[in-house]
Amino acid sequence: MTSAAAAPAARPEAPRPLASTAAAAGGGAVSASLLATVLYVVVFVAYVWGWPISRHLGVPALAVLLATALLSIVCARRAYLPGAMIALPILASVYIALSYAGALPAAWTQVYDRGAIAQQSVGYIAMPILVSANVNALIVLARYPALVKRVLVPAGVIGGLVINPLVLTLYGEPLEGGHSYFLLNSFSGAELILTALIGWWAFHSLSGIAPLVVVPILIALTTHLNTALAYLALLVFRTRRLLVLGSLAGLLLFLATGFVAPLFWEPLLALDANNGIRAVFWGDAWLAVRDTWGVGVGFGREAIRGVYYFYAEPWSLKRPDEPDFLFIGVHNSVVQAGFRLGILGAVLVVLLIARLRPRRSPRTPTEQFDAWLFFVFVMIVCSNVAITGMYHLPGVTAVWAWLALRHDPACIRTFAIKGEAHVGPTDR
Repeated sequence: MTSAAAAPAARPEAPRPLASTAAAAGGGAVSASLLATVLYVVVFVAYVWGWPISRHLGVPALAVLLATALLSIVCARRAYLPGAMIALPILASVYIALSYAGALPAAWTQVYDRGAIAQQSVGYIAMPILVSANVNALIVLARYPALVKRVLVPAGVIGGLVINPLVLTLYGEPLEGGHSYFLLNSFSGAELILTALIGWWAFHSLSGIAPLVVVPILIALTTHLNTALAYLALLVFRTRRLLVLGSLAGLLLFLATGFVAPLFWEPLLALDANNGIRAVFWGDAWLAVRDTWGVGVGFGREAIRGVYYFYAEPWSLKRPDEPDFLFIGVHNSVVQAGFRLGILGAVLVVLLIARLRPRRSPRTPTEQFDAWLFFVFVMIVCSNVAITGMYHLPGVTAVWAWLALRHDPACIRTFAIKGEAHVGPTDR
């Protein structure tokens, strides 16, 4: 997202990422790439914002999304595929085959269903496709800064502050006490994208005491702890002299939750049942990794127990006879990868996250936004299924693509234009 100010005549022309050397050889290649990317964006928006319908349609809707994503990648003639992003779906494919063969250890799990393997594993296969397609989409949007500034960002703010609460009020499930009005219930799909757009607006449009007025209102309108924390962080990340706080807070604090929190599940459970039970899930997942000698249990098996005993009292989130029992994740993408794909899977996910970190102290509003967004990204990845659930994955990969285009040297090199040191949204 470039600045609105026009560049002086002596300044080099702003990058036009789709006009790559390969595309320039054939005049029709640029148009084909643009049309394919626009088609993908339309399907992406329909899939994400029409999730109740997309979910009902199931495989056909997902197939259309992935097909248009692949088409945009092929027409662009390039993809963002660092080594770990290639290795993760390959590793998942090996585990899929082993899971169908029933060749992996079970650890403490008791249920095995081959019919659940495809749905449990699809995120690892779809993730690199969607990330690359979203990178192409962002590059197209970067060519039209006026559209972004005057249409997309206002639409995101209005959608997050007005339309989303209204829809949730009218059609959402009432919360305890009958209250159902809240801003963003969870970082997933459309909500994560709306949160990012609200964050962009806050960093670029609010000044003086305005953030101190707006942020408390945002926090008051949400009932979800992670969302409230993200909006509170808007104030923190406005401090220009912080030492890449997005990297430090994101990597050190939230990656550590999957390892440290299980040790303190009892006080966490007493303090907040929602996050406390996740600590229990994470501890069980690491037990399974230990019991399988770091191999993991693969796919087709449950990630949570049918019954937990807290203080000698039985408690169940989902019973094994319920249809979605096998599709409940441990709510941490790093731990989930370790549970399903072993230690190697967890390491690959950590490497992919680390590639997106800001590499210098934020000095401009966009760099402050980047640091904040990385913090939010790590928070959703380490507190929900994120990259393994198709409800979460589109929104997560959209944010992933932005951070990759801004900070991953491999992505910047892949999409760089001759004579340009940096391609992608800047503060020019």
